Amino acid sequence: MASSDSLSNIISAGDIIIPIMGITGSGKSTFIARCTGNETGIGHKLQSHTSEVLIQSFKYKGHTVRLVDTPGFDDSRSEFDDAQILNQIAGWLMLASKHSPPLTLNGIIYLHPINEAGGRMRGTAKNNLNMFQAMCGDEPMSSVVIVTTMWSKVKEGTGLDLQKQLSERYWNSMIDAGSKVVKHDDTSASALRIIEHIIDRKAQVKMGLQTQLVEGGMKLEETSAGQQLRSKVIEEQNRARNKLQDAQQDLEQALRDRDNTTANEILELQAKHDAMIRAKEDELNSMKRRADDLYQRTLESLAAAEKENARLQKEAEENVAAIKKQIEVANRQQLERYNPPPPSYSSYSGYSGASLGRRDPVAEMQLQLQEKQREAELRRQDVQMQTFFHYASMDIAKQQLDEAKRSAKWGKAGAVMSTVGAVAAVMSCNVM
Repeated sequence: MASSDSLSNIISAGDIIIPIMGITGSGKSTFIARCTGNETGIGHKLQSHTSEVLIQSFKYKGHTVRLVDTPGFDDSRSEFDDAQILNQIAGWLMLASKHSPPLTLNGIIYLHPINEAGGRMRGTAKNNLNMFQAMCGDEPMSSVVIVTTMWSKVKEGTGLDLQKQLSERYWNSMIDAGSKVVKHDDTSASALRIIEHIIDRKAQVKMGLQTQLVEGGMKLEETSAGQQLRSKVIEEQNRARNKLQDAQQDLEQALRDRDNTTANEILELQAKHDAMIRAKEDELNSMKRRADDLYQRTLESLAAAEKENARLQKEAEENVAAIKKQIEVANRQQLERYNPPPPSYSSYSGYSGASLGRRDPVAEMQLQLQEKQREAELRRQDVQMQTFFHYASMDIAKQQLDEAKRSAKWGKAGAVMSTVGAVAAVMSCNVM
């Protein structure tokens, strides 16, 4: 591939890799910002206007911790449907598994807002939990930390009651399998305690989705997560069909009654239900996406990643240069201050040793420079890893596009792939 063929020059065996999962709005980006200390824009995301897997790193107690920010399912604001999001997460997990050496997970954090639906889990929250459990499987559950967020939006006692209800009604099987439930109060100390818990366990985790795809040789649609998603989409499609049938009966009655106003309203409603059915059909088929569509999307993502890479690199260089300049000025000022002739003995008569307690501004700036350089290096690594995964995905898409051109008949709409979705096909492509 055009990028580096390996991340082994970036990621060390001792690096801590932790996926952060949960519904959109549960505070994933904010949690990561509390860990990294990078509050600007809540993280240095690549292509932040879309939903994609992102990596952010920081140093903690001698460890390099790499947090993997994943998109949430069932997000009406996202340009991607759930099948495409599953493709993205599966693709990242597959590339991590097939990398040499494999990029091993050390734990999994699942975020849930404590103020969600008064202790009842419905709709988006329930769908996300079901998808998470299907992706995770039983074995890794002991390495899962369920983190409750948004405590500032509820009273303490109410929040504790809600957490107890959620634990008993929805998380009980996960807790029985070893998952830990933790309150996060939106501080850096709270977030880092959770990270430290995962580090101290020294676990190595493989999600069930990885095992099914890599070792089981399954297609994405055959995995537990794929089947869970398929069941959800079919259920939504059936609901839309039932509503369409009801609307048809109402329409016939309105026509018999010569009620044109009601008939027109029902026709609009029918069009809405029909569009929903088609959208769900597209979602079912999106694990078999057109190769040329995937290739184009990947090219666009890669271009955005490289542009962001250049911007971040320039920003880091400017920060380091500014601190270096400050150190030069401070050094000159110190020389000018201490170069005059030494004072007489009498000038020391009032000396009390207090000057020993003064902080050296140059030394402080040098420490600040070192910290900025470390941050810039971690940022560079994050962007390089992100670019690597974009290149890998692009190679997969190109292989599929070439294969589709050779084996499929191209109609006016282009070639339609008959195999599993684009990213999941990585299991049959040796991209490393």
